[in-house]
Amino acid sequence: HHPSNKRRVPSLSQIQAFLEQSWADGFDPRGAKHYKNIIRGLKSQIGAVEVSSTLSYLQIDSVVAQFIHCHESRSLLGKFVWSYFTRKVGRDACF
Repeated sequence: HHPSNKRRVPSLSQIQAFLEQSWADGFDPRGAKHYKNIIRGLKSQIGAVEVSSTLSYLQIDSVVAQFIHCHESRSLLGKFVWSYFTRKVGRDACF
């Protein structure tokens, strides 16, 4: 049993509802057009970009980074992670 003051991770259907609401509010028109403004109850899959879009709509910072299967791309992964978290925990951190 979780204390009532703790936040919970939303379910997939809740994320889908937020995504549809964001489209109704005019957020991410390209995504809305792609899914024809409906995602709940469908077998369509949402990915990192849709989740990031929903988080942005909810004013939660997020980043989507793709590293493809080649040495040059994968070699940047560690540098990216280090840079991202160094920036997030620096003097301007929000926690």
